[in-house]
Amino acid sequence: MEKTMPIEKASSNIWLTEYLSEGEIYQYLISKILLQEQSDYQNICIVELENKSKALILNNVLQSSTADSHMYYEPFIHVPFIHNQNPENILILGAGDGSSAREALKWKCVKKIKIVEIDKAVITSCMAHIPEMSKGCFKNSKVKIDYLDARIFIKQDEQKYDVIIYDLNLKTLEKSNLLGRIDKEFLLDCQSLLKKNGYMCLEIGEVPYQRNELFLSKLNVFKSVFRSLKIFSSWVPSRCKNISFVLLSKDKIIETIPIYDVNLLLEKQLLDEPSFLNARTYIGLMNPAIFIQDYEK
Repeated sequence: MEKTMPIEKASSNIWLTEYLSEGEIYQYLISKILLQEQSDYQNICIVELENKSKALILNNVLQSSTADSHMYYEPFIHVPFIHNQNPENILILGAGDGSSAREALKWKCVKKIKIVEIDKAVITSCMAHIPEMSKGCFKNSKVKIDYLDARIFIKQDEQKYDVIIYDLNLKTLEKSNLLGRIDKEFLLDCQSLLKKNGYMCLEIGEVPYQRNELFLSKLNVFKSVFRSLKIFSSWVPSRCKNISFVLLSKDKIIETIPIYDVNLLLEKQLLDEPSFLNARTYIGLMNPAIFIQDYEK
């Protein structure tokens, strides 16, 4: 009789279920809850998953995982930095677990990073329970944190930035409540804070593969404020989605930078070699599927 390998018993029966669509779900098996608390703004949960990675969950939605945060944050941060080529002053709206600032600090040219986060509990919780994500960035001398609502901050701030990263918790662009507080007024305020050759970048969830008029109308809001728009995507296993980002330029047409120039730039600027993105990866990100290209027109 043929022997079969015994099935290893799961360490718990705690499952987090996310609805990818009306007919699809994705589940995570949680082996250990490291923190669960209700802040003034949201429910914060930090867990260990069955695959031994740690994850940040906000309002029952997984935000990031130690297993693949590089697959999300390296494209998110390095693509706009590559296009600016010499980013010195950075604004990050939303602290998250610190991964966005962690990646920004890999660039030698970066002098200042302003993080705007309304919920201090997110930062303190992540620093205590998932420090491998931020790698000390919150205590870096280049980083300053303002605990303030992003919309209020944008209205009051008078500094100019090379890159603005919008890293706040968003629903996908397919939802009717899309983008929450991101509207034309907010985008205009952000655009006014960008230096010449400045870029803004934000996540827009999954791009609908069939023409979606609601999604298109939201992209048209971006196009009404910024001169040029570019969509790029990265598959993130822990999110079970092909996460897309939109890169926005205030004063120039966004074109793919030649691979040779990207290689030279990364060799010159990066203090730490990325795990996911290099010059060849960048070229792939900037040449997405046809249905995504169609939305950019």
